[in-house]
Amino acid sequence: MPLEVSPNAFLEKAEGKYVEAIKSRLYGNFLSRGIDGRYFSIHEQKCIPNEDGNGNRSCAVGPDEWEYWIVRQTNFRRDEKLEVSIELSDARLTPLFSAFGSHGRSGKLIPEVPDVYYQHRLSTDKILVTKCILENLKEVRGLLDSFDESKRIEYGFLDKALSDFLRLKELSTRSPFRVVCIFTVLEILMTSNITGRSDRSITHQLKTKIPLLNNLLSKPLSFSDYFKGPDGLTDQKIVEKLYSYRSSIAHGSLADFDSELQVLGSEEVANKFLYELTRNLLIYSLKVPHLIHDLRYC
Repeated sequence: MPLEVSPNAFLEKAEGKYVEAIKSRLYGNFLSRGIDGRYFSIHEQKCIPNEDGNGNRSCAVGPDEWEYWIVRQTNFRRDEKLEVSIELSDARLTPLFSAFGSHGRSGKLIPEVPDVYYQHRLSTDKILVTKCILENLKEVRGLLDSFDESKRIEYGFLDKALSDFLRLKELSTRSPFRVVCIFTVLEILMTSNITGRSDRSITHQLKTKIPLLNNLLSKPLSFSDYFKGPDGLTDQKIVEKLYSYRSSIAHGSLADFDSELQVLGSEEVANKFLYELTRNLLIYSLKVPHLIHDLRYC
């Protein structure tokens, strides 16, 4: 059943001819980049835990469980704020490509005007678009509407942070460089470069400000849900380890999850936590951009 996510826009699972059109487009794109076209089969699989409790594995599912999503638009003006709000929302869907019907820019792919979305691969859980998620999506859309041109100019750092976050989808979710890019967004939001102060290192600013802002969220992320360690392990220490992980990638070193970075557990856990943290902090920043602006210089 179509779900209204914005005026003139309805989110629904793609079926029939739409699935075939999406698969055709994906297959062509991947072949042109020298990538095996079977990559799109991720939309036709689900992750289940291994019997030994270590990691997950993929298994094929039937068409009724495929994860191809589209937004049908009843007009021909691309709604960029809708794309941003879906990316930031709890729906965990990200824009893949857009196609326009016979009255738009192309009449060959899909005889409608959908933007196509796919489930974010950082999650191994099945995403259900519930009433709560729709309310969250509309809330985020409202925040973006309030972040008008004058605020984009006044809070240019936040505008850039949003833009850089949205470009994460250009990297594979398996790429370690996503961690570097996510920390770039966090640095834009929270850090400043004031000389002459001993407490201005990037690491120091992040490990003090990230836990502070996280605690201001209506639903703070629980660090202990992601990371296990000895008694006395603080959120600040975890952020410090996460930044060490980022530095090892940026400088071409091997990330050692058996020793120095053991508290992080794995690359997958670190990535998932950082993505969720950054997404939630961006939403909060849209609510109180003045606070985030002032915090950057503290």
